[in-house]
Amino acid sequence: LKPASEAAVTAAKVVECLAEAGFPAGVLNFVPGSGSVIGQGLADHPDVGGITFTGSDTVGKQVGQSALARGAKYQLEMGGKNPVIVGKDADLELAAEATVSGGLKSTGQKCTATSRVIVEGEVYEEFKNILLSKVKEITVGDGMEQGTWMGPCSSEGQLDNVLSYIEKGKAEGAELIHGGNRL
Repeated sequence: LKPASEAAVTAAKVVECLAEAGFPAGVLNFVPGSGSVIGQGLADHPDVGGITFTGSDTVGKQVGQSALARGAKYQLEMGGKNPVIVGKDADLELAAEATVSGGLKSTGQKCTATSRVIVEGEVYEEFKNILLSKVKEITVGDGMEQGTWMGPCSSEGQLDNVLSYIEKGKAEGAELIHGGNRL
């Protein structure tokens, strides 16, 4: 397991829990560090027989090419959009809760975060209103304080990334209906 540098502490805690639960030594190896150094080293290493990568298109292509060159198995999830699909027969309250949790828990800083919602036209407006009301209930603040639902971005770079996506959405014609500003 080579986590993103910003998530190394969380990943280390998960590995600790697995060890305490009796996970056999050597089944999972935790290898934190720079992706360009550690990640590439893992992708190139002859003793690594298989690689699963989740991340950007650019890095995924490098990982895939490294694995392919030495005949290793690999699977790549690159630039995924992790959709939620809401049909007209959906429980809209539950779908909105799942969308908010999937997209915004961990401040949206996970490769598997929901980043788009596909909604059947007949329930679009109703779903949008429920979703917006749930987003407006989110308490943003110090992640260590009780009552805070969403803490800060993990780094200045991650904050800049989030703000750039907001600007890109607006440039592509999206209407900002809540938030979108640096606190």
